[in-house]
Amino acid sequence: MLRKYISRRIGAAFATVWLATIVVFFLLSLVPGDPVFLMLMEAGGLPPTPEQLSETRARLGFDQPTHVRYMIWVRNMLRGDFGESMQTGLPVATMLRSAFGATIQLALASMVVAIVIAFPAGILAATKQNTIADSAARFGSLLGLSMPSFWLALLLMLLFGLQLRWLPVFGFGTLRHLILPALTVGTGMAALSARLIRSSMLDVLKEDYIRTARAKGLSERVVIWVHALKCAMIPVITILGLQLGFALGGSGIVETVFAWPGMGRMMVTAIFARDFVVVQGVTFMFAVTITTANTLVDILYVYLDPRIRY
Repeated sequence: MLRKYISRRIGAAFATVWLATIVVFFLLSLVPGDPVFLMLMEAGGLPPTPEQLSETRARLGFDQPTHVRYMIWVRNMLRGDFGESMQTGLPVATMLRSAFGATIQLALASMVVAIVIAFPAGILAATKQNTIADSAARFGSLLGLSMPSFWLALLLMLLFGLQLRWLPVFGFGTLRHLILPALTVGTGMAALSARLIRSSMLDVLKEDYIRTARAKGLSERVVIWVHALKCAMIPVITILGLQLGFALGGSGIVETVFAWPGMGRMMVTAIFARDFVVVQGVTFMFAVTITTANTLVDILYVYLDPRIRY
């Protein structure tokens, strides 16, 4: 039964990625403007001749119908060939490998920040309901949810980079460069997670088996961390999986502010340059990573609550 459940989830993941590539590829073909004209215009500084346009379109495959270009792109992609950037001429696969590593670093560091902040805050708020600690945790989570990520990034840069001069405000390569972007992304993730942990824990703490555990004389630490927390984790893991997807695919603004060379920044740069080949490659990587993260979360459900497999 478990193997069948996992097989269904993996099959659904493949279908999701495939549909995502179809939607993005055909939507990009509907964008106004001629990307080949813009590329040649930027490279030469003068309007290209009809012969140059025709030759470049044929070289890049833009003289083919959209569905034909899609089939060629899928065939090449399955061989690891994502094409060449229309802006730089570099292989997109090489660009993706470099940017993917940077994005993974930022996403994992952000998850660590979110977990370190959210779990203690959410559990404390639930176990100390309607106290000053609860009010402080709820206010902090509300503040984190309402603050735009780019605004928090600027505040952190101003405080730790310009005023205190403790950390670099942009760049990549060391742990010190990672701290401010991870704090920016992780703080927003922690705010939502803390509220959900509090709500879920409050529901679980009212269950009969929790009262039974306390009646047996178990310590409050064991009741909270062993019995209550595991059952409260299912909605929390759901939101953590979605937030990991956001950290992998939706942190383009943060990466741009901190000049972090990840896939989000690459996507933003490619969109402004109308570099459709790069946009397609980055979108595929986003779809794969986000779908993989959510599939792993679905599989993890089974181990937290075996009833889910049925």
